[in-house]
Amino acid sequence: TVILSITPDLRDTLTQAICPGENFLGYDTAGTYTDTLVSSLGCDSIRTLIVSLKPKRTFSQSIRLCKNETLQVGTRIYTQPGIYLDTLTAANGCDSLITSTLNYDIPNDTIQLSAQLGVLAARGQDSYQWLDCNAGFAPITGETDSSFAPSVSGSYAVRVTKGACADTS
Repeated sequence: TVILSITPDLRDTLTQAICPGENFLGYDTAGTYTDTLVSSLGCDSIRTLIVSLKPKRTFSQSIRLCKNETLQVGTRIYTQPGIYLDTLTAANGCDSLITSTLNYDIPNDTIQLSAQLGVLAARGQDSYQWLDCNAGFAPITGETDSSFAPSVSGSYAVRVTKGACADTS
């Protein structure tokens, strides 16, 4: 009499989500993979892998800063105009690529005295508002050009804007 023992196939299913660029048991793309292996008993063992890819996070931002402002991305602080690439860890555990384009809006608040025109502010600013320094820097009604010819002696300044930034001479 022969006693025959049949060992059932061993089957296992593993599910894994990976970040782009990573691999799980040698697989680096999403899919379902079936591998036939030999178990410790010498029988077939069938392993099914279900691999999914977590989404890659990318973010682009264009930032305009005023004088003496900075931009912080993660632990880095930027103080100069330029394009910066930062890799941080996203909430899903994968790399997140942040592209920051940094520019400064710096108003030119210099003024000149012209014998013919009065006081001139730097050209090319977005807006101008002439101020009466003797009246607590009160705006002078209607004086919003780059030049100002005061009708009375006094002390005057100009508030200029460039983008979202403003400065006073």
